[in-house]
Amino acid sequence: MADNRGDWQFWCDGMHIVQGIRQRATNGFIGIDGSGELVLFDNEGNEFDRAPIGEVEAKLKTWSGDSIKVNGTKYRLEFSPLKAALGRSWVDVTARNFGEDVARVASGLVGMGLEPGQCVSIMAHTSYEWTLLDMAIARAALVSVPIYETDSASQVQWILQDADVRLVITESAALAELVRGAAAARAAAHPDAAEVRVLSLDRDAITTISTAGRTVSRAALDQRSEALRADDVFSIIYTSGTTGNPKGVEVTHRMAAGLAWNGVRWIPDLLFSPDTRLLLFLPLAHSYARCLELLSIAGNG
Repeated sequence: MADNRGDWQFWCDGMHIVQGIRQRATNGFIGIDGSGELVLFDNEGNEFDRAPIGEVEAKLKTWSGDSIKVNGTKYRLEFSPLKAALGRSWVDVTARNFGEDVARVASGLVGMGLEPGQCVSIMAHTSYEWTLLDMAIARAALVSVPIYETDSASQVQWILQDADVRLVITESAALAELVRGAAAARAAAHPDAAEVRVLSLDRDAITTISTAGRTVSRAALDQRSEALRADDVFSIIYTSGTTGNPKGVEVTHRMAAGLAWNGVRWIPDLLFSPDTRLLLFLPLAHSYARCLELLSIAGNG
C-alpha cells in the first residue's frame, strides 16, 4: 500500500473524515493498491470503497480541492500533513511501493525543469515525505540540501546563495514564507541569482511536483539516474551555524552508497533482522540522522 494514509482528508456523505483527527465521530484514510485502484478505508484499516485510479485522476485537475464519485458516493479531497497521523497508527510501505513513489516524485522534479546537479532543499521535520524527497532528488540526478527548521532567515539566505538552490520544499506555509523572504533578500543582494521556487508540504508540494512529471517517461528518468557517477555530489550537508555562517560539506554518491554497503557487510544481523525497528527523532538535516536513514533503506527499511 502506497503511503497515502494520512496524506489525505476527505468528506463522505457530508461527514468530515480526517486521518488521525477524530471529527464527527469518524475518521479514515485513502490509499492506492498494487492494481492501481484508489481505496477508501476507515481508521481500523477496513476497506469500504474503491475505484480505478485512472478514472479518479481523469476527473481531477489536481488531487486537492475537488470532488469525485466512487460507486455513486461523493468524496471531496483535501491535503492534510502526514504528521496528523502520528501516534495513531502505522502504515506498511513495501520497497516496491517506495520505489514507485520515489520515481513519481523524481519524474516531477525533472518535469519542473531542474537540471542534473542543481540543488533542491528540504526544510521539514523527520517524516516519510522527507526520505521520499531525498531519494527522489537523487533519482533525478539532483543534489539535496537539507535546511534545519530552526535556521534563521539569514542562515537560509546564506545556504540558498552558497549552494545556488533552485527549489525549496518546506514543512509548512509559515516556513515557506520565511524562505521566500530569504530568497527575496538574496535576490536583492545578488540580482543575477537564479530564482528560487518554494513549495510546502501542507500546501500540496508532493502533488504539485508529481503532477509536473506526468509527461516525463520512465525511460527519461532512468537515463538521468544512469548518467550519475560515483563522485557526483549526492547531498550538501550544512552545519548548524553556531560559530558563523553554516558550512557545507559535500557528500558524494560513492560516500552514500559506501555507507549503505558497509552497513550491509558489517552489521547484517541488525539491518536484516525482522525485529529491528528504527525510531528517529533527530532532524534529517543532521548528518548522523542521514546515516541512519541510508542504513535503514539498505536493510529491511
